[in-house]
Amino acid sequence: MRPRIEPAASARRTALIIDDSAEHAAMLDEALRSRVEVLTAGDGLDGYRLACARRPDVILLDVLMPVIDGWSVCRKLRANPITAHIPIIVVTCVDPELAEPEAARLQVSQVIYRPCSPIDVWQAVASVLGLDLT
Repeated sequence: MRPRIEPAASARRTALIIDDSAEHAAMLDEALRSRVEVLTAGDGLDGYRLACARRPDVILLDVLMPVIDGWSVCRKLRANPITAHIPIIVVTCVDPELAEPEAARLQVSQVIYRPCSPIDVWQAVASVLGLDLT
């Protein structure tokens, strides 16, 4: 018996959204779903576990979350050889003067400030993954 060959959709890029706000996560999901596979996690610990298990191509990470904040999740992702290479896009309403230095320290690929549009989200993801913007 020959091995089963998965359809081309398996080559589709994957984005992981880690955000405790269902409303914000839904907007990010809607901005990306037609172009990439989307995974979601409602808190930092679940997001970290999902990133380790599924190894997404990009992570969209909220900073202000209960239990474990986004910066702490980012530190854990960067410290783990399995996830250290994954591009991270921080999506936040934190003041840029506070966010930018921390993002640079943690090797964040991009920072998107809320409020943002679905187009802003797609442009950031496409840029980080080297995808066509159309």
